[in-house]
Amino acid sequence: MSTARYLADRVRRATPDGAPVVPGSTPVLSFGNPTTCDVATLGINPSRIEFQTSARAELPAGSKRLEDLDSLGATSTVDLTDSQVVQVVDACHRYFKVNPYRRWFDKLNTVLDGIDKDYYTGTACHLDLVQWATDPVWGSFPRALRTVQQTMLEADRGFLAQQIETEDIKLVLVNGRTVTDWLQKSGIVRLEHVGDTPVGKQGKRSELLRGEARGAVFLGWTLNISHSQTTDSNREDLAGWLAATWSG
Repeated sequence: MSTARYLADRVRRATPDGAPVVPGSTPVLSFGNPTTCDVATLGINPSRIEFQTSARAELPAGSKRLEDLDSLGATSTVDLTDSQVVQVVDACHRYFKVNPYRRWFDKLNTVLDGIDKDYYTGTACHLDLVQWATDPVWGSFPRALRTVQQTMLEADRGFLAQQIETEDIKLVLVNGRTVTDWLQKSGIVRLEHVGDTPVGKQGKRSELLRGEARGAVFLGWTLNISHSQTTDSNREDLAGWLAATWSG
């Protein structure tokens, strides 16, 4: 099996200098297979939980979610063989059929119900602005690493833009204030305020946003669906907004 050149090039890219990338991890090009769907949710970057236990130990062989350097028998992504690259890409495509991090993805999946899409049936996938998993998480980078964040974003935004165009993604759903802010910093799309929706039980509101670029429509919200403050009702409201907004 051959791999598209732009995917292989991204897999083999070296870890950015000074970036707190999870040891032994590989770039996560996608969660699910973008070639089989036209809808993608969008985050900042993968969680370390995709490669590690809660105690920061490497996931054992029977529990791995994705390929890592250990499972590939490699020491660096730079020197991966063609067959090892295929393994990395295939693991990304099969993510929801192996050992997905359901605690995070299931909540987003309830919003996808509004447009009859589903991670687990392969009608939706998840993409990230940056394909490296980091520790600490993006929002907890110390001030000394803020320039590293910008470097990582600039290095990966071209890949994401090409991915959306090449795989013909028609709808990108942008989850959370951090993602909407960094997406606009990337220059990929400009989002405009189009409404709001309730958050939690305290009368707070989340912005609803829309933009178009790269042949895709971007619909976003500033609440984080996976955050503990969001309720089933909040997710149902968003699913209803998507149903009323997106005709497919």
